[in-house]
Amino acid sequence: VMGPYHASLVSVILGAAWAAIDEYERIVTTMSVLVDPTTLRADHHDAQRHIGLALAKADAAEGILLSACHRYMEWCERWARDGTPISVEDNLRLRAMLQQGGALASEVVESLLHAAGAFTTKKGNRLQRYFRDVQMYRTHSSAQPEDFATYVGRAHLGRPIGMRGL
Repeated sequence: VMGPYHASLVSVILGAAWAAIDEYERIVTTMSVLVDPTTLRADHHDAQRHIGLALAKADAAEGILLSACHRYMEWCERWARDGTPISVEDNLRLRAMLQQGGALASEVVESLLHAAGAFTTKKGNRLQRYFRDVQMYRTHSSAQPEDFATYVGRAHLGRPIGMRGL
């Protein structure tokens, strides 16, 4: 159940990424650039680049999440059809895949907070809230792809996993 569990975490972080994009868009369409108060941030190449990268990463994270969910559904249908179990390696790789989607979605929120400016760190700012939510995910033990990759590699190479219960 590692994959479906992690999908439930990533879906929330992906929602925060899309909300951060909406908030950043609101900011850049209503605030001017610092060096020229007659130019909206939305008309400046920096803001355009930041939102463009954020959209690409959020789309990629969403693609990973949906692909992982479809993959899991296919495995469940296979099990129901012919009794083929989901392997330990399949389960580990699904979670690792989702961790990558979570990392991309987290990067969206983090980059937009930085790009929007220091005012976003004030209490009550929406970007600050999304950033704090993402940091809760980033520090969660299940969201550490570098640590978890060892287990995926062990499973793939046919070595003992070394995790409790596996």
